Amino acid sequence: TTLPEGSVGNAIRFDRSGTMFIADYKKHNIFAIPKGATKPAVWFHSGEMSQPNDITIAPDGTIYASDPNWKGREGHIWRIARGADGTVRGQVMSTPRAMGTTNGIDLSPDGKTLYVGESSSGQIWSYAISGNELTAAKLVKAFQPDTIDGLRTDVAGRLYVARILKGTIALMKPTGAVEREIPLKAKEPTNIAFGGSDGKTVFVTQRQGGFIESFRTDQQGREHCLQRGGC
Repeated sequence: TTLPEGSVGNAIRFDRSGTMFIADYKKHNIFAIPKGATKPAVWFHSGEMSQPNDITIAPDGTIYASDPNWKGREGHIWRIARGADGTVRGQVMSTPRAMGTTNGIDLSPDGKTLYVGESSSGQIWSYAISGNELTAAKLVKAFQPDTIDGLRTDVAGRLYVARILKGTIALMKPTGAVEREIPLKAKEPTNIAFGGSDGKTVFVTQRQGGFIESFRTDQQGREHCLQRGGC
């Protein structure tokens, strides 16, 4: 597929039905492409966004999108969902603290906790979700500033964090304890996805050199399980 002129895709995620959602950070869109189709349609648009950067999808189809302002070194989280009347609406979620440049984002396996990486500070925060509010802010882990990018969770609740410039994926528990740092071939990993027949192959996009590498892990990804009706 080809996005409309001027649009630039960043994050890609899939929901239970196989619909592909694409964050268009240049034109402030979330595109949707149904399974089997190739033409993108605007699912949500807001000129109030700095940019939709990364997105994650809850079991009920709700989309959470990180919206960083890189120059201002600040950011927000948007909640995008279809209402009872069928209209898709989005709004900035209220938070108990001022956020930095929100980047990588994912949910816990039970869908009750949202993890958000802030690239400017190198911090990863967790929040409880209450409608359009993010509550119970907790600092999970502080890495060096500007060394984290995309993140994903597995079915055991662990976090996989792309350590851009360091060239590793940090595998950590929800408590913030790092189980291990997985070394990669290149130094600039940006995004992570689980795949393969069992959901235990981790694919990593590399900005340096422009390629994708992969490694195996012992648990399947949360989204991989969700897409197959197992979670």
